[in-house]
Amino acid sequence: MKKTIIIFLTLLIVLLSGCQNKTTDNYSSNTPEFIGEKQTIKSSENSLPDWIDDSVMYEVNIRQYTPEGTFEAFEEHLPRLKDLGVEILWFMPIHQISLEKRNGTLGSYYSVQSYYSVNPEFGTVADWTHLVDTAKSMGFRIFMDIVFNHTGWDNPWMTEHPEYYTKINGNFIHPSGTDWYDVAELNTANDDLITALGDILVFWVQEFDIDGFRCDYASGLEKSTWDTLRGRVESVKPDIFFLAEDNSRYDWFNIFNANYGGWDLLSHLTNIYRGYEDKDDLINYLKLANGRYLQGTFPLNFVTNHDINSWNGTIKTRLGNSSDLMTMLSFTLPGMPLIYSGQESTDEIMLEFFEKDLISWNDYDYQDELEYLVDLKLNHQALYNDNFTNSTDFLFTDESDILAFVRYDLEADDYVLVIANLSNKSITSTVHMNKYLGQWIDQFDNELYLDEYHEFSLGAFEYVVYSHNLGNIS
Repeated sequence: MKKTIIIFLTLLIVLLSGCQNKTTDNYSSNTPEFIGEKQTIKSSENSLPDWIDDSVMYEVNIRQYTPEGTFEAFEEHLPRLKDLGVEILWFMPIHQISLEKRNGTLGSYYSVQSYYSVNPEFGTVADWTHLVDTAKSMGFRIFMDIVFNHTGWDNPWMTEHPEYYTKINGNFIHPSGTDWYDVAELNTANDDLITALGDILVFWVQEFDIDGFRCDYASGLEKSTWDTLRGRVESVKPDIFFLAEDNSRYDWFNIFNANYGGWDLLSHLTNIYRGYEDKDDLINYLKLANGRYLQGTFPLNFVTNHDINSWNGTIKTRLGNSSDLMTMLSFTLPGMPLIYSGQESTDEIMLEFFEKDLISWNDYDYQDELEYLVDLKLNHQALYNDNFTNSTDFLFTDESDILAFVRYDLEADDYVLVIANLSNKSITSTVHMNKYLGQWIDQFDNELYLDEYHEFSLGAFEYVVYSHNLGNIS
């Protein structure tokens, strides 16, 4: 009987000890998951503009921006965009649009009739010049959209330089593998064409001091072609920025500074909202992405753009009540954030692509939220665009739907902490702060001390953001 009592007391002590140390034992073995811990990242050979670090890109859809749909009418919005805090204005193609085989009444922006023209629908060359000069005087950087895989069917090259085009059995063709019947495919194996394309880029840089190019359908041209074109532009502007509309290849970051890696991120965020994936899928993607980019290169992150809006739906229809959360993640996860025309409104509509339509601005009722996110980016080197690789720690949580991570820049001693509920239900979760315990400031400027094992209560798709060491971010 005495032996039985001793055994029982021993078991009871073990059980009580286990209960007492459950939290610390579970968490102490879970140190932050460092993205890129075993990866050696090479640096890109490209010159990176010194202004790019904290830049946020804004995509401008001139046609649908105002009732007039002109350069002049858009120019009136520059002060508001300055307040928003964006630096890069990426203009969708401004060139004259082909009439032959045109889609709809006004046609696709990406069916170029002449690379040296401006679309008369938008205004004159003088109007464009005034807009660019005004924007640059306010500190904006200007990016143009270039379309070099194809032209419209009435582009002068069709008759003057038919050798510039791909032909099958002597016939011009639309781009293979697409349903883009309103355009004809260029033959980039033709050296004279490559020279002509380089001339176009140099013209726009020299005449309008263009700071960067968004390269449409980048995979539709050979890597060697882009290398040649970048070399031509660098001869007149060494720090030119090239953005590839592509997420299929990662072997050309000595040519491109950034790509459309945001397609992959958005796919994971969408699947999380729909319940098809969880935070582990997101973290695994970020591990993969960390090794894909050279130091100094990064993805463009977004929750919408002109293609997504017109063909896939609005942010709300795709992401529902997680829209605010997913927008925040597009700013705080590694990469450069993109804001699309109209994102400043909660009354986003699907814009027509080939017809005149109009953004529903709704008194810009979402601008304040975007201003906060842009300001967060501007004031924290931990979130800088070129701080992409090896800059993220994921913290251990006791709830699988709670995402907790720290973005950091050790040299700047700067840290941003994000706690996010990736589910459609309220959750209380303990986060192991590990080495990141201490004094933080939340997005409402409240100072608080986060314990090593800190409990957070978050509603459905709710998040909190904390900063450390740089003080007030608003």
